[in-house]
Amino acid sequence: MYQKILVTKLRAMGDTVISTASLNALRQALPEAEIHGLFPKKWSSLLKNHPAINELYEWEDAKGWKKLKQTWKWGSFFRQQRYEAFVGLHAAGTISQLASFSKAPYRAIHYHGIKDFNKGSTVEISGKGEIKPIIERDFDTLRALGFTPSTHHKTSIHLTEKEQGDALKWMRENSLQSPILAIGLGASRPTKIWPIERFVDVAKTWIEKKKGSVIVLIGPNEEQLAAPFKELKNTAIKVGGDLRLTAALLQKSQIFIGNDSGPKHLAVAVGTKTLTLFGPENPFEWHPYNQEEHPRLFIEQLPCRKSLAPGLPEWCALDVCTKEQHRCMQDISVDQVLQTLGI
Repeated sequence: MYQKILVTKLRAMGDTVISTASLNALRQALPEAEIHGLFPKKWSSLLKNHPAINELYEWEDAKGWKKLKQTWKWGSFFRQQRYEAFVGLHAAGTISQLASFSKAPYRAIHYHGIKDFNKGSTVEISGKGEIKPIIERDFDTLRALGFTPSTHHKTSIHLTEKEQGDALKWMRENSLQSPILAIGLGASRPTKIWPIERFVDVAKTWIEKKKGSVIVLIGPNEEQLAAPFKELKNTAIKVGGDLRLTAALLQKSQIFIGNDSGPKHLAVAVGTKTLTLFGPENPFEWHPYNQEEHPRLFIEQLPCRKSLAPGLPEWCALDVCTKEQHRCMQDISVDQVLQTLGI
């Protein structure tokens, strides 16, 4: 079978983490193969030390001429590598171009959209256009190349002992004590964010009832979200930056709660229990996890979620909600969250 494969997914942090399920499936099927990966530079550190990857390449964010130049550079390099298979887990025009440049004889390039063609593929991908959990959509790409991934192939991030020690040191420096509640405040758009004051209420209750501490996780441009936490006792704020440290802090936490965002997927991958709060988007696609360990709260059947075609899972694309007053998130109460957390 294949002895040299390139796997790529040039999307968000959560997508990078989710890709590890497919990488794990490939490594189990091909223990001796060379598996190379191309992932966004800003997330690629998460794949450091991953046993499924022999070589890790970094894709720089770019536009216009710089993007075209980078695509040509990598395409030429990949052609020299003589890959037998090219795996594009979530395609875009760039992925198709890279696949074509690579000249790999077997190319599985998965465009998920119902009306999109799988440009650049040399194989037919089953389940085209079906709405399914994101890990299963990735697995469809592998199945098109003859692999048989299954539900036992999970996401994973591999931390060193030193990185775990660094997390404990960070917790000591910030006077935190177990049990730790990790809270993710951000999301890709405002309508996916649960009201910040409710996160504060949950944090206060955790500290009072559990006698523990709270770590608040925010991105580099989300400092304003964490402002209400600055005066809260037994609480520390971790701002973006070192993703490996963030992963280690999540691993040392008892549970993570947050919006549907990258840190949720990262927490799952390091083995930490999670509670995810879904609003405009349906969890069917973006929460492909066991709900006993990773429950989610979601207000079902709101008529305002109507951005998708009839018959498909309810979904809303708004960045700002005024007409419905953000019901999808506002209707999730603090008591519901505390009850789910067992507090």
